[in-house]
Amino acid sequence: MWTTEVAETARGPVPYLTHGEGDPVVCWHGFPDLPHTYGLVAERLAAKGWKVVAPYLRGFHPGYQSPGAYYDAASRTADGEAFLEAYSPDAAVPVVGHDWGASLVYGLTAAHPERVTRAVTMALPPIAALASHVFTPAQLQRSFYIWFFQMPGLPEAILNTSHGGALLDHFWRTWSPRVADAAHLPEVRKALSDTHVVEAALGYYRGLFQDAFMDPELAGLRELAAGPPRVPILLLGGDQDGCLGVEALRDATPFLHDGEVRVVEGTGHFLHLEEPDLVADAIDGWLRA
Repeated sequence: MWTTEVAETARGPVPYLTHGEGDPVVCWHGFPDLPHTYGLVAERLAAKGWKVVAPYLRGFHPGYQSPGAYYDAASRTADGEAFLEAYSPDAAVPVVGHDWGASLVYGLTAAHPERVTRAVTMALPPIAALASHVFTPAQLQRSFYIWFFQMPGLPEAILNTSHGGALLDHFWRTWSPRVADAAHLPEVRKALSDTHVVEAALGYYRGLFQDAFMDPELAGLRELAAGPPRVPILLLGGDQDGCLGVEALRDATPFLHDGEVRVVEGTGHFLHLEEPDLVADAIDGWLRA
């Protein structure tokens, strides 16, 4: 169903998947995942007249690596803006982001609102909305992997062995049990068996706290990207998300610009795979409003 293309951006080549014909909607994925995660939703959006454009996050495609690259919030924002500049230089477009992709969308809509018409994010509120939740005992337990990934060497050693696949399966099973057998998971396991992809994926988490993983040349953009979104955003999340407490979602409305939060009952972290009809309808309705 997917067609694979490559965009030549100011920050390097970016492979991306497309499906459908019509107005584009650019959709960024998260971890541990790939653009293929949008398959079920893409089929439904294509039937509604959209062309789904799903880029790989930097480092997640084994064939397109950037040795020594940074993966912090400013770098994600710069990557997102560069992709939109290359793909749609003359017109703003709607965007969707899940997990890390949602983080990218928040940075993009804060720093480059001229590039985006409307946005949908999934499974992650703006960072400011997490401040009062991230260090609660329950959330610390859910987020064990974030702290584990800060360690030097050991996470790579585990993810680069057979135990890595078991850890990825654990994430999917506990974060979103209803999609533990998602059809694209073999592609995810294959990509994350690549040493360079593992290093990049860990870099995203280390770029949250460690200066060595933050691009010093993007300090100004980092400040802009951390600001409030300046584009209407719909935030979707599941009340059974195994890596983020639902209370963080429900408290996020004040941190969205002209936005709305919808909690999808009975779904987990990968709600777009659990309830693709509902999610596609929500995306379509919000982007056309």
